[in-house]
Amino acid sequence: MPGRRPRAHHVGMAMGSFARQWLLRIVSFGLTALYRLYRVHPFVWRVMARNYRPWMSGFARLHAWMTCQFAALDVPA
Repeated sequence: MPGRRPRAHHVGMAMGSFARQWLLRIVSFGLTALYRLYRVHPFVWRVMARNYRPWMSGFARLHAWMTCQFAALDVPA
């Protein structure tokens, strides 16, 4: 209908999406920086590869999930 005002919950959803997008950006940047930290020197990379722990796969899974969530917000489909 012409002249009809948007519902308040649509505005709230847009703000939630905006906040979620920025939260995902910030956390993804932090996780990527952490990955860069142990790629600084081949010795650190070798130690990390040889001493792989189960919690590291959970960490990698979290980063992959966040990347997919971020792509869902950023890529129009």
